[in-house]
Amino acid sequence: MAVYQKKVVVHAVSTIQPSQKTPPTIQFLSNLDLYFSWIKSYMQLASYFRASITDPGEVTGLMKSLKESLARTLDVFPALAGRLSKENGTGRLKLDVNGAGIPFFEASIDARMDEWEHLFYSPVEEQLNPMDHYVPDVLEVPLCRVQVTIFSCGGVAIGFSALHTAFDGLGAVEFLIAWGEIHRGLAISTPPDFSTELLKARNPPEVRMQMPEIITSLFEESRAAASSVPTPPLFPDGAFNPSNFLGGKTILLHLSAKMVDQCVKEVEEGAHSYGHVSSFEAISALVWTAITRARVPPEDEITNYTFPVNIRGEGRWEPPLPRGYFGNAVMNSMATAKVENILSNDISFAAQTIHKVIQQVTPEFVRSAMDWIELQMQEGLSIGRLKQLSPCSVGSTSFANFPISSIDFGFGNLLHLGQTMIPMMTQLGAVQLLPSPGGDRRSRQVVIGLPEPAMSRLLEDEDFVRYFPGLKN
Repeated sequence: MAVYQKKVVVHAVSTIQPSQKTPPTIQFLSNLDLYFSWIKSYMQLASYFRASITDPGEVTGLMKSLKESLARTLDVFPALAGRLSKENGTGRLKLDVNGAGIPFFEASIDARMDEWEHLFYSPVEEQLNPMDHYVPDVLEVPLCRVQVTIFSCGGVAIGFSALHTAFDGLGAVEFLIAWGEIHRGLAISTPPDFSTELLKARNPPEVRMQMPEIITSLFEESRAAASSVPTPPLFPDGAFNPSNFLGGKTILLHLSAKMVDQCVKEVEEGAHSYGHVSSFEAISALVWTAITRARVPPEDEITNYTFPVNIRGEGRWEPPLPRGYFGNAVMNSMATAKVENILSNDISFAAQTIHKVIQQVTPEFVRSAMDWIELQMQEGLSIGRLKQLSPCSVGSTSFANFPISSIDFGFGNLLHLGQTMIPMMTQLGAVQLLPSPGGDRRSRQVVIGLPEPAMSRLLEDEDFVRYFPGLKN
């Protein structure tokens, strides 16, 4: 396969600060925020717009207006222009809302957006955000970065990268929506609410429920260090090396509303049916089962399916979080099963396993989780990194119910929103669920990243590909 030669060229970098100066303040970071401090890379989104910005004067004008509207947006989202720091004495992370600003990269590429069958397969997507996305120290980098890239056809890509410690994926989308509304001269449809102390641990902390491994493992490294017991490294050489994760492949699959309903029906009529089945549970069960088969693991191996549960939803927090709550409001969760049980049952077994984990995320469970983390920190332990899970693990995220179609800057239709999948994710196994373009609320786009051999087997799996008529490997 020929290597794609065209590269994004960055022409200028500036720092955008809020247009209005305000006194510095401190924003509290909840334990749900701190949970994600182990992630040492930026969350990266790339929005592609069908535009016709080709004249140099138009490009200059667009960059100027985007920077001005971004500064006004930071007036409403001042926390995003701040920096992470540590409290004296406790060492707990906090957010200094100090107006330091965010970098704004102006870039271009001599390529057209229609060069690829779908923008998902653009070989330059990783270049649509600053390339240094691994973060050795969250205290030394901005919370967010923006890159605007002009294609030779006049199309525009807006890259947005952010530290997960400050906010979650829905927050990132709502920020982009708000920036677009301000750029178009409109009022913000969902003003942010920074009442992060609503998710403060109880005083004194009180853990009333058993904590799952996906939470407790974050402190295992600290306990091992305290007891001088070596902790197995996450990466073979003790540090991240992208070359360790080459050979992965990603693919975008279109799941029609008809096939989503068929998947839900098969779960509801399966041997392990449990009543109402959400599309997330059904699709997740389908891909978890199929990926497990494709990996050909030993039957006694443990397989995990990790995914976030949004606690903004009804019954997840009491009283419910306010509309526009801005911060991490997701509970990272993990379904676990033996490979033998996944493969010897229909997909209703995997769906039921996922459903049970989701049902556990009650207000008391979330409070106990935050209190458990608080107790560990009070003992002087620090959040480490999520330990290496089973080789048969799958990491999943879902933007499927996010209002992505509302991202609009007024210069062209949104063609695609990509969440850059770094090589490590494809090697370990990753799934992303996205809404399909065109306003069909039931259909989905399913992004899967796997090592090459497993991907080939997945695309030859008749039980899987029957959901995707016309699928080509």
